[in-house]
Amino acid sequence: MICDIMKMTQWEREKAVFLMDIAENRLNLDLEGYGELGLNENSGNVYLWLEDTPFTLFMPINCELKLKDVWVMAINNETGEEHERDILSEYGGTEARETLAKWAREVVKE
Repeated sequence: MICDIMKMTQWEREKAVFLMDIAENRLNLDLEGYGELGLNENSGNVYLWLEDTPFTLFMPINCELKLKDVWVMAINNETGEEHERDILSEYGGTEARETLAKWAREVVKE
Protein backbone atom coordinates (compact mmCIF):
# COMPACT_ATOMS: atom_id res chain seq x y z
CA MET A 1 0.00 0.00 0.00
CA ILE A 2 1.18 3.49 -0.82
CA CYS A 3 1.25 5.58 2.34
CA ASP A 4 2.40 9.19 2.23
CA ILE A 5 2.21 10.28 5.85
CA MET A 6 4.96 12.88 5.54
CA LYS A 7 2.45 15.41 4.17
CA MET A 8 0.09 14.79 7.09
CA THR A 9 -0.14 16.63 10.38
CA GLN A 10 -0.15 14.67 13.63
CA TRP A 11 -3.97 14.77 13.71
CA GLU A 12 -4.21 13.50 10.15
CA ARG A 13 -1.80 10.64 10.97
CA GLU A 14 -3.99 9.69 13.93
CA LYS A 15 -7.01 9.53 11.61
CA ALA A 16 -5.00 7.42 9.14
CA VAL A 17 -4.13 4.91 11.85
CA PHE A 18 -7.79 4.85 12.96
CA LEU A 19 -8.94 4.17 9.36
CA MET A 20 -6.47 1.30 9.00
CA ASP A 21 -7.69 -0.18 12.29
CA ILE A 22 -11.33 0.01 11.15
CA ALA A 23 -10.48 -1.48 7.77
CA GLU A 24 -8.47 -4.35 9.15
CA ASN A 25 -10.25 -5.19 12.40
CA ARG A 26 -13.89 -4.21 11.74
CA LEU A 27 -14.16 -4.85 8.01
CA ASN A 28 -11.53 -7.57 7.70
CA LEU A 29 -9.99 -5.88 4.65
CA ASP A 30 -6.58 -6.96 3.40
CA LEU A 31 -4.22 -4.00 3.74
CA GLU A 32 -1.34 -5.91 2.11
CA GLY A 33 -2.68 -5.47 -1.42
CA TYR A 34 -2.42 -2.47 -3.71
CA GLY A 35 -4.00 0.67 -2.30
CA GLU A 36 -3.37 4.13 -0.98
CA LEU A 37 -3.61 5.82 2.40
CA GLY A 38 -3.40 9.55 2.01
CA LEU A 39 -4.65 13.08 2.42
CA ASN A 40 -6.90 14.75 -0.14
CA GLU A 41 -5.42 18.21 -0.18
CA ASN A 42 -8.56 19.71 -1.77
CA SER A 43 -11.05 18.42 0.80
CA GLY A 44 -8.76 17.78 3.75
CA ASN A 45 -10.12 14.23 4.07
CA VAL A 46 -7.83 11.39 5.11
CA TYR A 47 -8.72 8.39 2.95
CA LEU A 48 -8.01 4.70 2.50
CA TRP A 49 -8.50 3.28 -0.99
CA LEU A 50 -7.93 -0.40 -1.77
CA GLU A 51 -7.88 -1.75 -5.31
CA ASP A 52 -9.95 -4.85 -4.53
CA THR A 53 -12.65 -2.95 -2.62
CA PRO A 54 -15.51 -1.11 -4.39
CA PHE A 55 -15.51 1.72 -1.85
CA THR A 56 -13.14 4.18 -0.19
CA LEU A 57 -13.08 4.92 3.51
CA PHE A 58 -12.43 8.48 4.65
CA MET A 59 -12.57 10.82 7.62
CA PRO A 60 -13.33 14.55 7.25
CA ILE A 61 -11.31 17.41 8.71
CA ASN A 62 -13.53 18.02 11.73
CA CYS A 63 -14.22 14.75 13.46
CA GLU A 64 -13.37 12.60 16.43
CA LEU A 65 -11.71 9.22 16.37
CA LYS A 66 -15.06 7.45 16.54
CA LEU A 67 -16.75 4.97 14.24
CA LYS A 68 -19.51 7.48 13.43
CA ASP A 69 -16.89 9.72 11.80
CA VAL A 70 -15.79 7.12 9.24
CA TRP A 71 -17.44 7.75 5.89
CA VAL A 72 -17.68 5.54 2.83
CA MET A 73 -17.52 6.74 -0.77
CA ALA A 74 -18.34 4.96 -4.01
CA ILE A 75 -17.61 6.55 -7.38
CA ASN A 76 -19.34 5.78 -10.67
CA ASN A 77 -16.40 5.37 -13.05
CA GLU A 78 -18.53 6.24 -16.08
CA THR A 79 -20.10 9.48 -14.80
CA GLY A 80 -17.69 10.47 -12.03
CA GLU A 81 -20.62 10.86 -9.66
CA GLU A 82 -19.65 10.39 -6.02
CA HIS A 83 -21.87 8.75 -3.43
CA GLU A 84 -20.95 8.98 0.22
CA ARG A 85 -22.51 7.79 3.41
CA ASP A 86 -21.87 7.41 7.12
CA ILE A 87 -22.68 3.75 6.84
CA LEU A 88 -20.28 2.28 9.37
CA SER A 89 -22.34 3.48 12.33
CA GLU A 90 -25.25 1.47 10.96
CA TYR A 91 -23.26 -1.61 9.99
CA GLY A 92 -20.49 -2.04 12.52
CA GLY A 93 -20.41 -5.81 12.77
CA THR A 94 -18.58 -8.44 10.78
CA GLU A 95 -21.21 -8.28 8.02
CA ALA A 96 -20.25 -4.66 7.32
CA ARG A 97 -17.76 -5.49 4.55
CA GLU A 98 -20.34 -7.29 2.43
CA THR A 99 -23.01 -4.68 3.18
CA LEU A 100 -20.69 -1.84 2.14
CA ALA A 101 -19.63 -3.64 -1.03
CA LYS A 102 -23.28 -4.28 -1.96
CA TRP A 103 -24.17 -0.61 -1.30
CA ALA A 104 -21.23 0.60 -3.40
CA ARG A 105 -22.15 -1.63 -6.34
CA GLU A 106 -25.79 -0.49 -6.19
CA VAL A 107 -25.16 3.26 -6.06
CA VAL A 108 -22.71 3.29 -8.96
CA LYS A 109 -25.32 1.59 -11.17
CA GLU A 110 -27.76 4.49 -10.72
